[in-house]
Amino acid sequence: MEVILPSTSLAPGVCQKGAGVVRDSSVHGGGSSGKQRPTGVEAALLAFGQSPTVDEVQGVLRDVLEDWSAQPRAATLVLSGLAKASRAMTALQVLAVMRRSQLKISIIHYNSAISACQKAGQWQMSLSVLNVMMPETRVVPDQISYNSAISACAKTGQWWQALILLGNMPEAKIVPDKISFNSAITACEKGSQWQIAVELLGLMPQARVVADQVSYSCVISACSKGGQWQIALNVLSVMMPEAKIVPDLISRNAAISACSSSGQWQQSLKLLGLMSEAKVAPDAISYNSAISACEKSGQWQQALELLSLMPVAKVVPDKISYSSAISACEKAGQWQYALKLLSLMPEAKVKPNMFSYNSAISACEKGREWQMAAKLLSMMPEAKIVPDQLSYSSAISACEKAGEWQMALTVLQVMVGAGVVPDEITYNSVISACSKSGQWHQALKLLSMMPEGATLNRATAWGSVLLSMALSGNQELQASMMESLRLQWLESASRIGRYPSSTNYSFGGFRVLLESDGVFAVLKPAGITTEELVAQLSQALLSEGHPGDITSSSRLDVETSGVLPLAFGPESSAVGRWMTVQFAARQVAKEYICLCAGPILGPKGTQGEIDNPLQVLKTGGAGTSMLKAVWSSSGKAARTQYEVLEVFQKPLPALVNEGDAIMMLLVRPLTGRTHQIRSHLAGIGRPIVGDGNYGGLQAPWCRRVLLHCWRLSLMDLNGRRFQPEAPFPTDLLETLQYLGFDPSAGSCDDATDVNVMMRGRLF
Repeated sequence: MEVILPSTSLAPGVCQKGAGVVRDSSVHGGGSSGKQRPTGVEAALLAFGQSPTVDEVQGVLRDVLEDWSAQPRAATLVLSGLAKASRAMTALQVLAVMRRSQLKISIIHYNSAISACQKAGQWQMSLSVLNVMMPETRVVPDQISYNSAISACAKTGQWWQALILLGNMPEAKIVPDKISFNSAITACEKGSQWQIAVELLGLMPQARVVADQVSYSCVISACSKGGQWQIALNVLSVMMPEAKIVPDLISRNAAISACSSSGQWQQSLKLLGLMSEAKVAPDAISYNSAISACEKSGQWQQALELLSLMPVAKVVPDKISYSSAISACEKAGQWQYALKLLSLMPEAKVKPNMFSYNSAISACEKGREWQMAAKLLSMMPEAKIVPDQLSYSSAISACEKAGEWQMALTVLQVMVGAGVVPDEITYNSVISACSKSGQWHQALKLLSMMPEGATLNRATAWGSVLLSMALSGNQELQASMMESLRLQWLESASRIGRYPSSTNYSFGGFRVLLESDGVFAVLKPAGITTEELVAQLSQALLSEGHPGDITSSSRLDVETSGVLPLAFGPESSAVGRWMTVQFAARQVAKEYICLCAGPILGPKGTQGEIDNPLQVLKTGGAGTSMLKAVWSSSGKAARTQYEVLEVFQKPLPALVNEGDAIMMLLVRPLTGRTHQIRSHLAGIGRPIVGDGNYGGLQAPWCRRVLLHCWRLSLMDLNGRRFQPEAPFPTDLLETLQYLGFDPSAGSCDDATDVNVMMRGRLF
């Protein structure tokens, strides 16, 4: 009797194990290694397709059942053939007919049926054979039975069922072997259960089972899917010294993939370099994973270098190689390189795919190269690639950024004509393009075409249209339409969330400054993100039995303190939409207090305005990435007004140049760009004190970026002015006192008193 063990093929992120199928060489005529065309009964059964009825199977087997009764191995031959063909249902129907005919069914028959279920990915059927059919006929499962069933569960990621089967084996007095553990680990890998996969690897020595390449590779792959690159590297590092297994190409590729999924490009490059030292030749998967790591981290130069090294290493770049490199260039705004790579693909006999074109169009969109974006879109059908929603949306966004509203409309019309349904973001881009160009009439038409469910983006679009009206000199029409929207949403509001009802109280650990008909403002301290603060407030609402939805239409940087306006309810609520419209239409006034250092802007009372476009760039790698706004003619319009409140000329060691001073400014951002105040002040040579990212003065008496949102003004849904003020935080007051600023001659009990006195003195 010959036992055919499961075949195993392993690639990064994919671990496949077959299960044992018992074959009898006397029945097969000396083995079945060659591929032969099915004949006779087997061919007739296969002709029925995947789901024959039991009567159809009975009709085919009617003439052979008597022979099978005398020679059970003949049934084994047919069931083994069905297993090879992955015909799970047919195999179970054969067993059903055998039971009807009261033929003896052996464990070999059952194992062949379970193997058919495993190959077809029918884990429920395999469990039915193992847990129902076999006990009913008093056939005791063996190791092969369990391994096949575990492998069936592994194939579809049914990790919990695989673990149950593995745990049941000792109870059934069956010793789990390497196949049992590897199949269970594979199930955990497919089910993204990296912790359990690692634990199973640790349990193998206790079960006296020696882990092999498959065991380690699957665990590393599981860690890759879970973003656990450090643990993946730890598993790889113990293979040689502890398990005495030399990591092969598959293991190393899985580790590179783990680093890639977390954007750890340095680690990916290091692992790639170590492969050559270990005399393991990298393949396309190795390079592609490393290029992908660079792409995720914005390391476009490294991605291009790896792509150029592939032919040197006798590795042929494929679609994934080029597409990942193009995407790296796209994320870095290097549209020229993205286009160059796209043009090189046909020369390298690599056909560009949807991802290649979409990344190149997106690169042009970021570079405001709307003409190239439109050209690439038109080239896709010629390359036999049907543009999708992302293709059209990126091209429209490129037109929007360049102010080409006619072309944006044209692309939208082509998109609809091609049967691709625009989403709310696409409509919003076209509306924004029209609004920026003063074509608010056209934008209003598009608003009526937006999907009804697009409540949030409809509100943003309305804000864009209203802003366009105002900039076009139609302030009265803008005010009229805003009032109409307010009344419409007020009428549609079933109720306005008003959970607490007083002012200056603590809610979720944060001080509420003002609350009015669903809108409230909290004092955001420095050192916490807006998202974290909202999450804490939401949890506080849930703990008190209220809905946890809170809408934030604006945000403050981590180190910025001050007024943060919020709304009770989801973004799609009437209050949430009303607040979104006001921010988008620039109807919200904000005032900040900051300390900056540099040449004196003028005496107290001096006013000025900074009007320079800003472009936001992403710097650093995964886990350390940060946003930075830079002055750029290709950026978005940004305007900031300032007024000098105080000038501190006290000699300070931290001041670099003679004549420099520290100034306290009142700042009014007229637009709402990321890091607008910080970048604008740094751009005129007066960076905010403590802002190291923008060249700000660093000193022991300054513990953070000294920027504070002091006051804010908007309208609540009932049309009343909502104007919260945030008291100066302690660290800002201490710095002011260090600089010699005395807000009043009297004593101040707390920050609120200081705020009142400073309001009278400064404003």
